[in-house]
Amino acid sequence: MVGLTTTKKVMLWWANPNNATRINATLKDLQQHHKSFTGFAYQAYAVCGAGSNFRNGSNDCSAADASGAPHFAPGHPVGVPADLGARIRSTVGASMELWPVISYGNPGCADVLNALIADPAAVDRFADAAIKEAHAKRLTGYNLDLETSGVVGIDGFLQHLVARLHSATPSVLLSYDDGILPVSQAPLDRWISMGTYTSDINGFRALVGQGFTRLGPLLGVGLCPSCFSTDASGVKARLDAVDSIGKGTIRELDVWAHGTGPTYDAYWAGLEAWLASSPVP
Repeated sequence: MVGLTTTKKVMLWWANPNNATRINATLKDLQQHHKSFTGFAYQAYAVCGAGSNFRNGSNDCSAADASGAPHFAPGHPVGVPADLGARIRSTVGASMELWPVISYGNPGCADVLNALIADPAAVDRFADAAIKEAHAKRLTGYNLDLETSGVVGIDGFLQHLVARLHSATPSVLLSYDDGILPVSQAPLDRWISMGTYTSDINGFRALVGQGFTRLGPLLGVGLCPSCFSTDASGVKARLDAVDSIGKGTIRELDVWAHGTGPTYDAYWAGLEAWLASSPVP
């Protein structure tokens, strides 16, 4: 796990950053709250190839990229500015981590993804293209968001992909978001729990405990301001639960998704305080 750290992190997620007006408004908002997060995961890339934009396909890709062998490409959505990462850093700080998302499905059928998985040479080309992009844009790593059923061979795919990314100089990191437990034994740098998006605080505590028991400090705890409204006390209850259950060793919160759902307003102060606090002994 190349990216394992003892430093607290808050990863802020950004859905569909492909509208100039919304991008400008979001960057202005984030400038005011830059002490509340340390990194950004923004939708920007996809698994593309012949069949991507069929009626039952993933519909993630441009017409040009929805052809040929499965490959790494901009997508999900199309139209994300190529310089978005640079604009984020110029707005909120050069040290901001950038973890753009590589998406597939939601839901779509798994044919194009399975074709990639079944072809080791295609996985190498996919990884090499992702590495080239990461180095050119000084990306920290990528998050994989593969939201489709019928995927075959996910463990071998992740083992292959993360080994290739980690072997780069500098290494390119990789995280994966899913329910609560990992879908693979691959040595990814973080496993992010979407199961903890629940509004039920008791369910949240139970799921954080389940994830921590299995993953320890590799767990990134998902929070979801876009799923339900809460207040500062509700946010504090969740952050206190993370520190109590993890005894200070859960080091990352992943917050979905800026610009959607009820409100982020209740979260900013709590996230800033959590980043500034010392680990629980």
